[in-house]
Amino acid sequence: MILHNRSHSRILLIPAASLAIASAAIAQPTTLVLQGDLVDDFSAVTRIDNLAVNNAGHWIVEADTNNPDTTIDVVLIRNGLLHLREGRPLSLPPGASISSFDTVNLNAAGNSGWNIFLDGTTGGSDDSGIFFNANLVLQEGFISLSPSFSSATPYIGFFGAAINDSNQIAVMASVDDPALTSSVDRAIVILNYNAFNATFTETVLHKEGDILPGQTEPIADFGTGQHDMAFNNVGHVLFSADLTGDATRDGVIYVNSTLLAQEGSPSPVPGRNYASLTASGRAMNDDGEHVFRATLSGDTASDQIIIRSDVRFMQEGDSLPAFAPFTLTGFGSGPLAINDAEEVLWFGDWNDPDTTRDTGLFLNDQLLVQEGVTTINGLTVQSLAGVQDGYAMSPNGRFIIFEATLTDGFSTFNGAFMIDRGDCRGDFNGDGFVNSQDFFDFLAVFFAGC
Repeated sequence: MILHNRSHSRILLIPAASLAIASAAIAQPTTLVLQGDLVDDFSAVTRIDNLAVNNAGHWIVEADTNNPDTTIDVVLIRNGLLHLREGRPLSLPPGASISSFDTVNLNAAGNSGWNIFLDGTTGGSDDSGIFFNANLVLQEGFISLSPSFSSATPYIGFFGAAINDSNQIAVMASVDDPALTSSVDRAIVILNYNAFNATFTETVLHKEGDILPGQTEPIADFGTGQHDMAFNNVGHVLFSADLTGDATRDGVIYVNSTLLAQEGSPSPVPGRNYASLTASGRAMNDDGEHVFRATLSGDTASDQIIIRSDVRFMQEGDSLPAFAPFTLTGFGSGPLAINDAEEVLWFGDWNDPDTTRDTGLFLNDQLLVQEGVTTINGLTVQSLAGVQDGYAMSPNGRFIIFEATLTDGFSTFNGAFMIDRGDCRGDFNGDGFVNSQDFFDFLAVFFAGC
């Protein structure tokens, strides 16, 4: 199905194949989905809710529409075509249909492994499931077969999922293990899914009550936000957990069984300990290079920080050439992304007194999109979504997708947009040309330690 735009007779959104070969202006955002685009004769896009992109430039955008039937008004648009929508009947479970979507993701082969909420089931005890695309893998209420749980342990809910290129699905799950006193117990479970015969095995990485290596207190819970967990092609999971005991040191971040950070412990900034690790936004690439946000002890004017692979990456109070002489005041509440080249995608807010232009989306120290400054198809970016599902990057770093609201000075248009950085990574500064200036710009960043 072709998407249309209300203000034009017809508009075909740019297909991924075209994006993959269009690199003349690699830093110029292109429009994927815009408020007013028609999904069908009864549904025009009103808001962007979530997004994902893979190494081939294939993308998914979750959008709300003005369909008068609110049971079918949210849709997933994939590469410009309607992919899934609320109310769609599913082959399994019998009689079930899609109630709503959770995490949106896309692996290199174009497959998704995600949690979908369901209508038409027996009730609240089985109204969600983990799906491979639109195929049921594991339904709420399923009795686990893993020996890591007690017998007769059911799955009772899911807090999102992530898929890798081997079709393994990492799930932040809620279970009810009879051996534990609470009625809701959390666990990180990897589903090893076989797409050929639609079977899976369970690998329980960690669960509530476990004692992590290097700790003496058990896990009380895990971070359950959509960007509190990362999963790579090696099958490793980056996660945060809350331990029982002393609240000044009970927050931790691990990769599998390796401790990365703990509240109350020294940070990479001399004299500053980690005060809190609860901020969402954690990511990891296939080499295990990672990035996360944290709050430091001490001066509150410089306590917000981004850590990249155990090194200070960006900190509140820092300044960059893109917005000097102003300084960073925060990093929003959105995700972080780190690509195969260890480049970090992040959102920044700085103390420009002109608040119409004081936020931006960055790749390392390069400002990609700035509110009040960047234009897309002649419209100015009025605001960026520095929130949970506001932006994402392909693992190879070529494609960056983000949500923004544009304005023509009179009206506003919410939409999803993509930056294609192109195949030619020698164009370091992204101006569309490979020349000596790219080398000089690289050296400037290198010697600045960015």
